[in-house]
Amino acid sequence: MKARFNIEKFRKLSTEHLVLRKIYEEDTRDIYENIYKDYDWHKYAFPERVGSISECHTLMRKQLYRFGCGEHLVWGVTEKHRDKVIGIVSLFALDNGKNCCKMGCMMSCNHAGKGYAKEAASKVMNFAFRELNIRKIQIEIVSENVPSLRLAKKLKMQYESTKEGSYRLGDVVLDERVFFKLNPNCFPKRKKK
Repeated sequence: MKARFNIEKFRKLSTEHLVLRKIYEEDTRDIYENIYKDYDWHKYAFPERVGSISECHTLMRKQLYRFGCGEHLVWGVTEKHRDKVIGIVSLFALDNGKNCCKMGCMMSCNHAGKGYAKEAASKVMNFAFRELNIRKIQIEIVSENVPSLRLAKKLKMQYESTKEGSYRLGDVVLDERVFFKLNPNCFPKRKKK
């Protein structure tokens, strides 16, 4: 049986510039227009082409179902002054035995370079560490995905391993790099002598 997140702990999160909130079916158009419509932008985070709002709607229904079952937690990222979803941050693949999970983050190409991905991902990581007591968060990044590799560095994540040939993009097989961050509250700092 798959491990489940306690969805009772899910809550809206705020940062200096952003609101991270639950996604609704009504957000489908914004999610399609801002994230999935530009395949070249999202292909390293989500390899399937989402060719229409209808296909995006089907994808969102699956996401909402998985959220309702506790398979993952997913936040729609909006700017504080505008309630339009411009990104998605999710926690998934919970492993209760190791008390770890994976995180994914996709942001609109129109909002790249503003620091929003770091701001949103940092907030979700802090939530996972403090509210869910997750000990370790991993992200898997396709080796060619330079913006996400930069994000891992900005989040002070550590390199763990490379999964050779683990990501399929049509007929092309690519490697993924695995990065992790440990919950600082679970590992006491050494006292200096």
